[in-house]
Amino acid sequence: MTLKTSVITSRWMPFHLVLLLLAAMLAACGQGPVSNTTPTPGFAPVRSDTITQPPVQWEESAAPITLDNIDRIASLGQLDAPGKPSTVFAYAFSPDSTRLVALNNDLILGWNLQTGALLFQANRGDSAQVFYSADKTEFYTLTGGGNIAAYDAETGDYKEQFLGHPAYSGISVYNSENGWLAIGGLDGTVQVWDLFERQSIVTLNAHERTITAMAFTVDGTRLATASGGGQIRTWDWQANSRLLSMTMSASQTPLRLAFSPDGRQLASATQNELQLWSTADGTLQNALDIGPGGASELMLYSPDGRFLVNGGSVPAMMVWNPGDGTLLSVLPNVGGDRTAAAFAPGSDLLVTAVLGKPVSLWDTSRFGEENLQQATLPLASNTTLSLAWTDDGYLVVLFDATGPIRVWGIAPPG
Repeated sequence: MTLKTSVITSRWMPFHLVLLLLAAMLAACGQGPVSNTTPTPGFAPVRSDTITQPPVQWEESAAPITLDNIDRIASLGQLDAPGKPSTVFAYAFSPDSTRLVALNNDLILGWNLQTGALLFQANRGDSAQVFYSADKTEFYTLTGGGNIAAYDAETGDYKEQFLGHPAYSGISVYNSENGWLAIGGLDGTVQVWDLFERQSIVTLNAHERTITAMAFTVDGTRLATASGGGQIRTWDWQANSRLLSMTMSASQTPLRLAFSPDGRQLASATQNELQLWSTADGTLQNALDIGPGGASELMLYSPDGRFLVNGGSVPAMMVWNPGDGTLLSVLPNVGGDRTAAAFAPGSDLLVTAVLGKPVSLWDTSRFGEENLQQATLPLASNTTLSLAWTDDGYLVVLFDATGPIRVWGIAPPG
C-alpha cells in the first residue's frame, strides 16, 4: 500500500508570499513547475497513540520502516520520565540504536528501546548536550560553560569531568562513529577531543572571531568551521592543516554548515540564503534564496545525497537538488518555529513536524514531480518538538513538548 496522492493548485494555497518568491526564483533559474500538496491522510496505521486509552504494551519494531511497509507503521509505546512532566531538549542514540539517553529540565534519563524500560535517572545539573560513545559503554554531557562529563551508559553513574573549552561559544559538533567532539570558542579557536581517551587531540586557530557553525564529514576526517564576517574554512584537523577558505560578504554570518554524504560539497546557511560550495577547490556552485529565516531551524542532506532540505521561519519547507541547485518541491504547512525533519536511512521517506501542527511522512521519490505523496501520523496531540529516525531505520522517535517520547515502528505480524 502506498501513500495517497493529492494535488493542490496555487489558487487554494494561503502561502501567496512564498509562492511569489518561489516563482521569481524559478524564473531566474529557468526551472519548470515546483510540486505542491496539502496534508491528507495517506494510509491507515495499525495502531495510533491516544491519551484516552491505556498506553499500548511495548513492542519491538518488526522491520526497518520503508515505503514498501509504511501501511504497517504503528505506535509501539511511550517513554515517560518519572515525576512531573518535563520537556526533553537534547538526546542521543547508542550506535546500535537500542538505547536512548535524554536530557530534560531536571534529569538525565536512559531507556532500553527494545523493551521500553527506564535504565537510569540522574540529576542533569547544567548539562546542555549529550553524546554516546562509539563503543556504547559511555555517554558524555557538555555544559554551557564548556565542561565535559563522562557517565557509565548502563547505570548512568558519573565517572569524571574535565574542561572541554575555556571559552565555549555554544557551538559543538560530534562525530559518533569515532567519538570525536569539536568545541568552538568565542576566541575563534576549536578544540577537538577524543572523549573515550579523555584527550584533547588538537586546538585549531580557526578564525579571528567567534565560531558560529561547524560540521564534520561523515568519516570525521575533515572539519568545516565558520565565523562572523562571512568566513568559512575546511580543515584536515588531525594535521592541524587548513584546506580551503571561502569568504562571503562581511555582513553575512554562516549559521549552519553541512557536508554532503560523499564529502564533495559543503552547504552553508546565512539568514536569507543557502550557499553550495565545492570541497575540491572552494568555488561557490550555487547561492539559493530561501527567504528570511529559511534555515533558522534546520538544513540537512538526505543520506544518499540526492536532496537538501531547509526549514524554519518560512511557511514551507524547501527541497533542493544539491547537484544543480534546482528547487524540487515545497512542503506546505511545514514551516514556523520549532520545525523538525529527519530522513529515513534509506532516503525513501522524510518525516517532518512543526510545533502545533501534525507530524507527516513524505515519499521522497515524488520530490520534483507535480504530485507529492504524504501522510499524517494520527497522534494524540500536535505538540511534537523534535524527532529522529534511528540509524537502523527501525524506529521514528517523537519528542513531545509536554514530556512524553512516542516511539513508532512496524507492527509485528498478527
